[in-house]
Amino acid sequence: MSSDWPVLTLGDVCEKITDGAHNSPKSVDSGKPMASVKDLTQFGVDLSCARLIAIEEFEKLVKQGCQPEVGDVLVAKDGNSALDTVCTVDEPLDAVMLSSVAILRPNKEKLDSDFLKYYFCSRQVIDYLKGNFISGAAIPRVVLKDFRKAEIKVPPLAIQKEIAKNLRMLDDKIKLNHQTNQTLENIAQAIFKSWFVDFDPTRAKIAAKENGQDPEIAAMAAIAGKEVDELGDLSDEKLENLKTTAALFPDRFVVSELGEIPAGWEVESFSKVAKLDTTSVKPSKEPEKLWEHFSIPAYDVDESPRIEFGEDIKSNKYKVDTNAILTSKLNPSTPRTWWPDIEKENSAICSTEFMQFVPHNPEYKAFTLGLILSKPFQEGILQRVTGSTGSRQRAQPPQVANMEVVLPTEALVKFYSNRIESLYVSKAKRIKENSSLAKIQDTLLPKLLSGELNISSNKKAIA
Repeated sequence: MSSDWPVLTLGDVCEKITDGAHNSPKSVDSGKPMASVKDLTQFGVDLSCARLIAIEEFEKLVKQGCQPEVGDVLVAKDGNSALDTVCTVDEPLDAVMLSSVAILRPNKEKLDSDFLKYYFCSRQVIDYLKGNFISGAAIPRVVLKDFRKAEIKVPPLAIQKEIAKNLRMLDDKIKLNHQTNQTLENIAQAIFKSWFVDFDPTRAKIAAKENGQDPEIAAMAAIAGKEVDELGDLSDEKLENLKTTAALFPDRFVVSELGEIPAGWEVESFSKVAKLDTTSVKPSKEPEKLWEHFSIPAYDVDESPRIEFGEDIKSNKYKVDTNAILTSKLNPSTPRTWWPDIEKENSAICSTEFMQFVPHNPEYKAFTLGLILSKPFQEGILQRVTGSTGSRQRAQPPQVANMEVVLPTEALVKFYSNRIESLYVSKAKRIKENSSLAKIQDTLLPKLLSGELNISSNKKAIA
């Protein structure tokens, strides 16, 4: 029974409680990764944006114990996100940590790593830890010598593993959805970049004409991402689709104020594509209404909307149009862009830290999103911000709305949008599914960790 579970301290059940390096070697172009709190995710350490340090500095820090081992639990230790992010190290990690990350090494005979991770994920536990083990007003920080005294209810190891196994099943599904969404996003952005930023099909046609080759065949190969001689391996249906697509691209460039662009395309204000919508609503005036509330997260760029009643939402919000694209106004150097999956009108709101753009033609929503996510557009946003570097920068929505962009023919915009929209619809549904899974996990977590829900007699219900 849970009443029989002993209450121990982290120091009792962990072989090691430390943090990463307190000195920060300078960054280099070629070296090994040094991760900090910003590189932690609920699924592990994401080294894609971690800075690199010299190999000799890296090796020194490894000897100092700054490289986590498989089975370690990593916890955000410093800054405004202290104790908000935790993960396990499931495979060898070729990286060292900065001191903003705490490294906990459970005693395997006393404590399961996954159980410890989920212990740190419980809202009640987070509130307890933040209330007792964080110091510093300007920069919140966990003091590790005190952190060792944090109490944890420790069930038998077999029960720990069973609890962690069930919670991990939900995590694994959330992670799979996240990975699938990233793949879909990469596909959509790669096609947009090739067609509308790099103009690959048009360039292929021009090169083919100069070499006495068939421009349409060359464009088909460019669109398929293959060599011309590989097209023979494709089905007749695929070839016909490629032929239809290739015909939509011109075979020459013209000079514009934004440089060379395909003939027949135009340079126009972004406002011709989508309108900036700032329709305001005050949810507290409708306290009984349940809103899908899209907010700007601190770090996560793929956060699901919260579902809240109006009485819990105190400030003014934007009403979200069912065809809107949301992109971050606050600190846009971290692009946070959403394709909201809204089931009905007047059911969703968003933070006023978003810019909400609604395509004039709802059929062109996928093109509008691709345009906003494109590198030229994101660079344009960063040129239209107020606030000094390192502070809370904000993009200027009216200026963004009037940015000049390259617009293809209407036929090509429609063709792209029809082809890509299903990817974004599928992605939005997975985000919403992850939100539901996270709520299930949040409901189960305190009951399992406290012993209120008996894992052995409730296996079916938990599954």
